[in-house]
Order: sequence, then C-alpha cells, then structure tokens
Amino acid sequence: VRKFTPEKNPDEFQRIRAAYEVLSDPVQRERYDAAEKGFGEYDETVATRLRAIEEATRTSDDAMVHDMLRALLRDHPNVTVARENLALSLLRTGDAAGAYAELEHLVEAAPENARYAFHRGIALARLDRKGDAERSLERAILLDPAFVPARVALSDLLIDERKVDEGIRVLD
Repeated sequence: VRKFTPEKNPDEFQRIRAAYEVLSDPVQRERYDAAEKGFGEYDETVATRLRAIEEATRTSDDAMVHDMLRALLRDHPNVTVARENLALSLLRTGDAAGAYAELEHLVEAAPENARYAFHRGIALARLDRKGDAERSLERAILLDPAFVPARVALSDLLIDERKVDEGIRVLD
C-alpha cells in the first residue's frame, strides 16, 4: 500500500484495497473462502440479478454494470452489496461525485463501518474537499485503528497539504 498509493497508482491501489476488503470483512472472507457466489442470503429475484451483475462485471463495460446496479437499487434500495459495488465501481471509474452519493447512503446505514468511511474519504479527496476527506479518513481510523489503507490515505492527504509531521504520525 505504501508503494502503490491511491493518488500515484490508482489501479494497483484498487486491487490491493479490494483484496484487503475481502480479507477484512468476515462475510466477504467467508464467501471467498467457500467460493460461494450464489448470494443465498437474498431472495431468488435479487440473487439472480446479483449473479447477472457479477457476470456483467467480467464481460461488459462499466456503464452497463452501473445501469444494472442502479436498476437493482431502484427496486431494492436496501441491498447493501449492490450499493457498495456501485460506489466502488464509480470511484474506480472516476465518478467521485456519484460514488460519494452512494457512500453517504452506506455510511448513514452503517456508521460503524470503517471501510465506508474510508471510501467516502477517498471520494471527498477526489472532489477536492480535503477537510471533509481528512475527517472521514480519521473516522475510519477511529473505527478500525489497524485499517492500514485509511492510515496511508490520510497520511498522503496530510503530506499533500504540507502537514508532513502529521502525515508521518498517522503512519507511526
């Protein structure tokens, strides 16, 4: 993560972040370990649509996947995995404003989730709302002091703001 910072190496950072998220979230980790892709925790209609979205993610363009996720969320606004996937995909494809809007829903629904606060901080930084980004990243660290990507992102943000000593302290 230190080698591939989000600002300098966004693609590599996203891959590292995605792997960390799977490993740090017990539900996602269990699904990954069991190679479960059935979305059995949802009713069959939602599960079928999630499987179709997963397939489209591998074979289609991002715009189509975004449309599919938005359609699912219109019909089932409380499907967290769809909202999270949409937010992360929008963030990855450069739509920080769209990602921020989705992340606001997620943070409101689960204010104790460090990952949501982290991603909101990244979106805010990309929207050039540095103060808000700093507070969101600090919140992520408060919620999960061992959450390394949040520490690195906050450190980078502080260093970019010429607060080098503070940035180093975050990593210490």
